[in-house]
Amino acid sequence: MVCLVWFRQRDEKMSMICLGDFREMPNFVETNPQAGKTDVRGSVLRRRQFRVGWGGAKTECKMNMLDNPLVWLMRIRHRCGYGVHSPFAFRFLTDVVYERTPYYAYSTLDEALPLAHSMRRRKGLHLIFRVANWLQPAVAVLPQGACHTRRYLQAGCRHALVMAHAPACGADLIVLREPDERAAQMVRAGGVLILDNLQQHREWFRRLPATVTFDLYDLGVAIYEERLTKQHYIINF
Repeated sequence: MVCLVWFRQRDEKMSMICLGDFREMPNFVETNPQAGKTDVRGSVLRRRQFRVGWGGAKTECKMNMLDNPLVWLMRIRHRCGYGVHSPFAFRFLTDVVYERTPYYAYSTLDEALPLAHSMRRRKGLHLIFRVANWLQPAVAVLPQGACHTRRYLQAGCRHALVMAHAPACGADLIVLREPDERAAQMVRAGGVLILDNLQQHREWFRRLPATVTFDLYDLGVAIYEERLTKQHYIINF
């Protein structure tokens, strides 16, 4: 693959152009075990040109792209719900994952974060806030010592009962740092499991009994919605 990247400054905006010979780069991969096959849609076999622009209001997107440009480029066609045909999955991506509303709680919560926290870590905490706000879990399970995650979660859902271990009756939202087979079985119907450090546990995440899973590169989001068929999406987050 030949890739040429350069930046230019114009009207206080930066733009990036990447020219490459991409082979079989799928738009997204949709797996349906009931059909016994995997569909790869939107693949390309020709030279393509990608142009991405952003302004000052999109600093977070810019910082994440510069943090790992190769990953960003490879996932550029998996963003904003492009190619996602499930109405439920599309709404979740647009209303939760890519929601750009500047919630009032962000500034207060972010001020308490250590300076060592990276932009990508902060973005993940913002996502946990939005998931809690969307799901409104009655019971949530967090790893021990996850004080910052707890603050963001409870800001999104103030009535949530936060525990260190899933009770016998299960939980609506579970956040993990490492694979936990018991916790994966304790998510209630309609609940969500979020796996941090997804890069090292991607295979385990794919085997979860959830129906809809989203690979966000750093994070994995699994939704246990029984009325849906099993789907897996690779997303540029």
